[in-house]
Amino acid sequence: MAASGPGTGKGGWLNFLLALVTLAVTAFVLGYLLFTSPDRAVELPAGPTLPAKHEPPEQLGAGEEIPPKAGKPRPRVAVIMDDIGMNMAPLSDIEAIGAPVAVAVLPGLRHSTDAALAAKAAGMEVLLHLPMQPDGDSLHGLGPGALLTGMTDAELSEATSQGLESVPSASGVNNHMGSALTRDPRAMKAVMGVLKERGLYFVDSRTTSGSAALAEARGLGVMARGRDVFLDDIDEPARIREQLEKLVAKAARDGVAVGIGHPRPATLAVLAEELPRLKARGIDVVRVSEIVR
Repeated sequence: MAASGPGTGKGGWLNFLLALVTLAVTAFVLGYLLFTSPDRAVELPAGPTLPAKHEPPEQLGAGEEIPPKAGKPRPRVAVIMDDIGMNMAPLSDIEAIGAPVAVAVLPGLRHSTDAALAAKAAGMEVLLHLPMQPDGDSLHGLGPGALLTGMTDAELSEATSQGLESVPSASGVNNHMGSALTRDPRAMKAVMGVLKERGLYFVDSRTTSGSAALAEARGLGVMARGRDVFLDDIDEPARIREQLEKLVAKAARDGVAVGIGHPRPATLAVLAEELPRLKARGIDVVRVSEIVR
């Protein structure tokens, strides 16, 4: 009797077909598991390395070194010591700091001229600390030689010239007070005209955010720059160090920065300790005239 195929009859053929399908499915599953295992290394074509995005800038702590920026000069700071001229005592302390701290001398005081000449002889840069009218009704603390809002252009120019005569060897001027007068473009133009004639620079102490001094100075071609940080509005060593770090951070960010302080014991002590260390941190302490423009 001839064979009729796997199994016997119609049911045998169905069983045979089911077995083939089961065998094919099993083979497919085993192959998938073998070639897609998570432990199997997959090599991709080499390509360019993408830069990391939105990395936060490095934050510098107090006393840390400022990393140099390729192709850029070292950051520079200049420090001005205001309110010199009441006596001679601060000059030796400022000289002992061991950095080129400038002195801003008030006009018309008993020791104004002597202090300016002594500072110049000691190699310090000298500025006229020119009194200008503040906001409010009180003129307390202005001192002699003040420039007032009611003065004519000629009177403002004359007062500026007299102040410079009182502080010989001044290479520049900054304002003492002046929150009212520095907002007056007319007054600032009169002052800057004198500085233009004498080849002097101006540092705006920025006692008001509305000051017109820099705009008027630059309009006449007078070299000028604004104060960046007041170092000792709070007369405490910890606060002065904090403000000095702000000055360093500003210089690191912008290249240059100007700080203003006063000849108080805490300020002098902090500057004597910290300014000589700045060079090792990547910051140069320079004369004011080197960074005005």
